[in-house]
Amino acid sequence: MGALEKANLFLWAWVQSAKSAKNLKLFTPFLLYGVLQGAVLTALVYFAYPPFSAILVPLLRRFFGPAALHYPQSMIILPDMFHRIDLILSGIIGVGVIGVATQMFATRFNGEKPQLKRGIRRVLPLYGILFLIWVLETALVLGFVVGLPHLLAGIIPLESRFLRVLSTLLGIIVGAAFAYTSVLVVWEGKGIGKALKGSFSLFGQNTFSSFFLVAIPTGLHLPFDWVLGKGNFLVSKFTPEIIGWLLILYIGFSILTNYFLIGPITGFYLLVKEES
Repeated sequence: MGALEKANLFLWAWVQSAKSAKNLKLFTPFLLYGVLQGAVLTALVYFAYPPFSAILVPLLRRFFGPAALHYPQSMIILPDMFHRIDLILSGIIGVGVIGVATQMFATRFNGEKPQLKRGIRRVLPLYGILFLIWVLETALVLGFVVGLPHLLAGIIPLESRFLRVLSTLLGIIVGAAFAYTSVLVVWEGKGIGKALKGSFSLFGQNTFSSFFLVAIPTGLHLPFDWVLGKGNFLVSKFTPEIIGWLLILYIGFSILTNYFLIGPITGFYLLVKEES
């Protein structure tokens, strides 16, 4: 398959995902996960009040120090707290959400009506496989995004823009290499080994398309991440509560970007399979 054909398949996957947005059922898995994220954010904002205080106060004191229990410092560290918990949720719940969404997208692209219950029934017995793949992928991504900058800290400053860009690009490449594992497990019924081998093979054959299928939704998040990393500045210029509102926008925006991550990846896989 030539470069032009691959580019056409890439564009088709995006266009079909955009057209399919009229079917609001496809947003259901991401909306449900967004509700869960909203509940976590609410608990973190009201950490000092029952029933959240019994669990969150000791945790915040241990991981962020006593200052984290006081306003406005509690708001400044809110994005960090939220992202740490969200990382855990992405493994426990998120892998299932992606699996269900993949099943629903594949069903839609095959001309059938997507059903949430059908997706859940399909994913439940496959949860263990999806979780183990997530553990491996997350370990590699964190190794590049978090571990690599510290490993090179003696050579390149941690604040270096080059190092941030490099670690982000490597993280995206890892995500692109693993991109097709969900559809291979959920839609094709592959085990861990065959899903990994198949995804890596597809990535190797469609490197640029796979990279941009992951890079575009990921890149759309970078401005949010940059702004939320400026907690002290936000608090000095605005009311501290703006950080909470920005995180609410972040959750809502994630629903959209997750849709345009899983949809095009699933569509692209099905097209490549059909053409091969």
